Amino acid sequence: MSRKDEILGALDTALRERMPADNTALHAALAQFKQEQYQAPVRIAPVRRWLALGGGTVLAGAAALGFFMVRVPEPSHLPRPRASPPPLPREERTAREEGASRAVAKARGRWNPSEKWQPIATPPTPPPIFRPIGDDLTYLSAEGFDAYTQRVAAFVRSDVRSLKLQLPEVKGADSFVEVPLPQLAASDTAADSAALRRYQDEKGISDSRLQKRVTLAKKAVSFGDLLDAIAKETGVNISATRSVADDKLTVFCKDKPLRELMRMITQHFGFVWERTGSEPQFVYRLKQPLRNQFLEEELRNKDKNEALLALDREMESLKKYFEMSPEETRAAAESAQGKEKEKLEMLGGIGWGPSRLYAGLEADDQAALQAGKQLLFGSNGRDISKELESNTLNALTGHAFISEDGITMSSSRKETPGEKVKGKSPVEAGAKPIMMLQMQRDEVGEVSLMAHTGFSQGKGAAMSGIPMAVGISPSASSPKNAEANAAKKKAPGFQKPTELTGAHRPHEIWRDGKKTSEEVWTSADALEAIHKATGKDVMGDYFTRLVPHKNEKGPLFDVLARTCDPLRLRWAESDGWLTFRSTDFFNMRLKEVPGRLLEKWAAQRKTNASLTPDDLREISRLTDDQLDASSMREGAKALYGLEEWDWVSTSNVRPIWRFYDSLPTNLRTALTSEKGVGFSQLAPDARQKFILAAYQHNKTMLGKIQQGSVPEVFLKALQSSASLKLSLPAAGAEKKPGETAFLFDFMLPTDSGEKLMKMQIGPGSTSISTPD
Repeated sequence: MSRKDEILGALDTALRERMPADNTALHAALAQFKQEQYQAPVRIAPVRRWLALGGGTVLAGAAALGFFMVRVPEPSHLPRPRASPPPLPREERTAREEGASRAVAKARGRWNPSEKWQPIATPPTPPPIFRPIGDDLTYLSAEGFDAYTQRVAAFVRSDVRSLKLQLPEVKGADSFVEVPLPQLAASDTAADSAALRRYQDEKGISDSRLQKRVTLAKKAVSFGDLLDAIAKETGVNISATRSVADDKLTVFCKDKPLRELMRMITQHFGFVWERTGSEPQFVYRLKQPLRNQFLEEELRNKDKNEALLALDREMESLKKYFEMSPEETRAAAESAQGKEKEKLEMLGGIGWGPSRLYAGLEADDQAALQAGKQLLFGSNGRDISKELESNTLNALTGHAFISEDGITMSSSRKETPGEKVKGKSPVEAGAKPIMMLQMQRDEVGEVSLMAHTGFSQGKGAAMSGIPMAVGISPSASSPKNAEANAAKKKAPGFQKPTELTGAHRPHEIWRDGKKTSEEVWTSADALEAIHKATGKDVMGDYFTRLVPHKNEKGPLFDVLARTCDPLRLRWAESDGWLTFRSTDFFNMRLKEVPGRLLEKWAAQRKTNASLTPDDLREISRLTDDQLDASSMREGAKALYGLEEWDWVSTSNVRPIWRFYDSLPTNLRTALTSEKGVGFSQLAPDARQKFILAAYQHNKTMLGKIQQGSVPEVFLKALQSSASLKLSLPAAGAEKKPGETAFLFDFMLPTDSGEKLMKMQIGPGSTSISTPD
């Protein structure tokens, strides 16, 4: 395939989808194509023909012509053509054409000497199909493409005859329904006319069954379950495709035609209904158009950049404290209040060293962080200055203690070493600091810069991490409903006194080392309360998000604003409905876990009193976006009772669970035994996963193992002595504040390979020690 054919093919695909996949690449292709047109001689090249009729617009791409005049380069091995001779007189030209025509007819046995030869009239040159209307990329935008294609209705046949088709908008039908476009391999007057009539007839059908009325009261229901219930109630074959079946919504309506409900879903969610089959047994399937998928991706990219900029601004605000020592920072924290106090406490402890390291990063290190890579400093990482090393250890005073019993490390500072924990500080023990920077996306649209600080000393090492700064994109902030809907403030009905008393539930959280409880509710609870208080039909998307519950009372306009802002819902009024859409829906769709899975795991936990290893390995199969989401983690615990969610979702245990999930049944069983599973028992591919999981925090050693540059004694020790054991806490065991549940025990050779070390890994914590 030539370069020109590739360009035409890319244009064809992009135009048909009405959305460019990559503007930069497409711009470059268009520029090269134009350049080739002006540099090469004209030849006639056949191009594949296709015809798509639909929606009031003839879709015509760059390959829509039967025979299209394109400029293609002459083969390099052919001589360049000579200059054209002057044109012949008309009589001589006619005689030559007559002789050539008779010679051809005679050779084919079709020559009739009595038949008088008539010259063939040259058809007029058709007007150009592609007339520029601005920049090339406007052809591919929503408005530009529509305006352009409405002027294009000609598809040229091989005999240069034009067929002009006009597809007027069909009115008075189910306009929210998408009818599949007829596909024709070639253009023919009769076939085209018949296809046009069939399309218009089918587009104009109004299905009388959609007049059936439905009453719904569904909270946080998936589209799949909702449409299955409607199908059973109405007898209409209606369902959702896999791409939208797990999306959730809340809807309360009374005695509404099914047609109106379907239209509201199309308008509110941007999904479309595809109708297939024949009357009267049409089949309806809900799907998301490809164009809308691209638009959501663009919104996510823009949102990610906004979050990174917000995080960088947050880190810039910390630089004013960089002249202070750890002792001075802690002293200033004692007299500070609010967020200022939180920042100073973080900088005077775990975040002191990492904050200085981040400020000195080069552009390539910044890019590596944004790509999800970890940057390790100190022992087993990049070198740090003596001054930074000393101050970092001073900052750990009160966070870490070393005693004969082992190492104690906490992200929060103890009051005094002598009161709660006995042992030496890292400075007194002569330890070496370890620091790590990592960018973590807790929620899609929110970015956290994690500061990990620890130390290595003698027989062990420890590390603890906290969020140093959080960047929140505009979509994750308040939707400011009072401003967005200011025009409706004095509208009839919105000044009516309203009081919301919706369902809510207690949510237990650890705060300042104590277990406290607060009343929370979800968007589904809020929409139910709004429906009961106003009597209006309501529809809104649902994503797992818990916010503190508060009884609201006042004019409806103010109640809606104060209720929806914390839930990040933007409300609107449409055709008598109150509709609600999350401002960050394009991010939340990636991290929401299907309700059918949550309900399954909740039932399993109720039966077994705790999630089993098989349940936990199923959870590990969720995407990183789903497991990283803090709102999903809170919801899984509070709404479904999945208290063990952290055992899988935390980033340091997740790869080990996925390694566990990849093992055959016999090895998974052996892993929970007292002896565990040895490295030598694993298959070659499983050994690779074992190494990745075991050395995930020691990137230097991991790189040496993968490159084969470790000592021979290390490899022998890894083969003979390395092992892994899984130990889950007993069901119902009470966890003390600050206590870590270590789930996995590794026995691994040290870097030299001469000794073995024990590495325990639990949610958010890692402990390393060297047995005697």
